[in-house]
Amino acid sequence: MNLWFSPLHTHFQLIETLAPSGFMTPHGQWRVVLDGNQHDGFNFTITPIGDVPSFEINAATGIRYVSNRVDFNLPLTGGEGGNLMAFAVAGTAVICIAFATFGVMKVKKTRIGVIRG
Repeated sequence: MNLWFSPLHTHFQLIETLAPSGFMTPHGQWRVVLDGNQHDGFNFTITPIGDVPSFEINAATGIRYVSNRVDFNLPLTGGEGGNLMAFAVAGTAVICIAFATFGVMKVKKTRIGVIRG
């Protein structure tokens, strides 16, 4: 993409609205300020605003460019909690079975002690 600036204006906002496939658009923009005139040439200053990558300069050609950032998705680390009630009921059932088993074993052990004694 080439940029051409009108000599009538000196302040511009550069916003990337569409990134190439597989890359993300930056969360911000750049302020471009032109200084000079048509006859002597323009100098310009580029100031990043927000979370945007800085312009880099190709040493061989002098062309400024912005490196694109690869788009990535964070992995899903948990569910939405839709089965929360099912897990709560199952967990409660396991605890009840464990207490019942412990109680039955305690009663049997006590009865054996009474019969022998």
